[in-house]
Amino acid sequence: MKNVSIKNAIIFLVFTTFLGSCLSPIVIGNYPALQNKDSTYINEDENYISIGNNYVEIVFDKNSAGGLDKIIDKETEIDLRPDKGSIPTLFLIWIFNGAVIEGALNWQAINTEYNSKTASDYSTLTIVNSNLKGYDIHATTTITIHNENQFVEMRLSVENNEEFIIENILFPVI
Repeated sequence: MKNVSIKNAIIFLVFTTFLGSCLSPIVIGNYPALQNKDSTYINEDENYISIGNNYVEIVFDKNSAGGLDKIIDKETEIDLRPDKGSIPTLFLIWIFNGAVIEGALNWQAINTEYNSKTASDYSTLTIVNSNLKGYDIHATTTITIHNENQFVEMRLSVENNEEFIIENILFPVI
């Protein structure tokens, strides 16, 4: 297999997962329970930002540049991300910089921004990690959850403005 240098390109990855169902909303941590059983939500404080509905809540750690901290099945209250001994991570991009292959993780971004939108039938959270490891490489993760839907859509786009080869991408890192 031959590696191809991708410069000034955007790479899209899509991840969809299915989680169990829940009959009634619950309170997780400091986040309020759903007021309307047919709604999605996004909650944010100084340390965390979460997106969820009646079936799932996904919590991102703002102290680790949007690292995936929890995936909670609302029916069982079980956190599906079992390894709490590591730094919450959302993605790992392996790049070849011309000399060595190195990894770039979301928490190595120089800047991270969060944007959210809640409409009548869905919520979308966007996490933008800029200048990974100080390089001109940027990653945008978009998470969308629909009302009364057990699927979570997660998309990753990578903008590579360096003369590097993107060797591999792990997304999402759970």
